[in-house]
Amino acid sequence: MVNQQKSITFMQRGFTLIEMLIVIVIIAVMITAATLSMNLFSADRQIRLVAEQLRDGIMTARQHAILMPDVLGLKITRDGYQYYHYVRDKKGVHWQVLKKGGLSHPDIFKQHRVLAKLTRWNDDRSLMELEHRDASSKMIVISSSGDVMPFTIVLMDGKHSVVYQLRMDDAGMMTLNTEAKAS
Repeated sequence: MVNQQKSITFMQRGFTLIEMLIVIVIIAVMITAATLSMNLFSADRQIRLVAEQLRDGIMTARQHAILMPDVLGLKITRDGYQYYHYVRDKKGVHWQVLKKGGLSHPDIFKQHRVLAKLTRWNDDRSLMELEHRDASSKMIVISSSGDVMPFTIVLMDGKHSVVYQLRMDDAGMMTLNTEAKAS
């Protein structure tokens, strides 16, 4: 009789499988609700993060160009952006991919489903005469003094409902503006 009571109380101390599953489901629902309320995956947040990363990268590239001194180029593609530096070697003068520094993100637009377009590009060749038009056809040039060619880059989602504009004016001031459109 005593043995039988011990086994019953021993079995009553644990949780049943159903009780554990109910607790797991409740926790999962709470985590899902918390994640959705923070909008971690919204298009606006994704585009803003990409735009801020691009802006910060351009500021870092300006500092790099001044400190090295080096002439840099930023090429915006459909999938992302890539930094280049202007080199003179035995082959002549040409653009070469900047591999150090981690500034380039050649597939960031594709990863975050962001559409990017270089809408204004000042083709003023006074900063530097470029010999190879194919490599520099849509490249933003950053001179060794830190001057950046004026530009406007438009970043948007696929529906064009969230639009960010990254602008560099003639005075070298960079601004990041948003324009939320009704969908």
